[in-house]
Amino acid sequence: MLSWCLGPVTVALAVPVYKQRSPPRTAALPLVCGISLGAASTIAAVLVLAVIARIDDSLLTALAVKSVTAPIAVELARLQGGDPSFTATFAIVTGTLGAMFGPAILTWCRVRDSVARGIALGTVSHGQGTAAALLEDERAGTMSSLATAGAAGFTTAIAPAYIPALLRLLTP
Repeated sequence: MLSWCLGPVTVALAVPVYKQRSPPRTAALPLVCGISLGAASTIAAVLVLAVIARIDDSLLTALAVKSVTAPIAVELARLQGGDPSFTATFAIVTGTLGAMFGPAILTWCRVRDSVARGIALGTVSHGQGTAAALLEDERAGTMSSLATAGAAGFTTAIAPAYIPALLRLLTP
């Protein structure tokens, strides 16, 4: 039920993008770089940590796609042979933790630019990160909304080849 409700909420995140149509054009390069590097490094980092921690192989795929919005993560996990229920849980927890601690971590790291903050929160913490970015300012919310959608699309495009390749490198 919760995953079903997340679909319309994700679509509603397009409202800030519509209101701020011109800033995304000026931030196209940071947006593309932030999304692609952020999504790829998030998958790699979680898989490396999971292999080091000797997490069961059945959870690796569920963990790998946890940084995209839950409805997309669930389908990606299903296509990759992972457990969709674990993926939904991991995606929701990731979004919650990112929304709770992401702004403070970015401030601690002295990231002050609203474009950079929005891209970081949207790429890693999807919809919940976008809600946190919208609380900061509308431009951060806009960039976060675009990053959420972009990270979902990018992860969907690379996951079928990238996750198995990483797993082959990391597991004996």
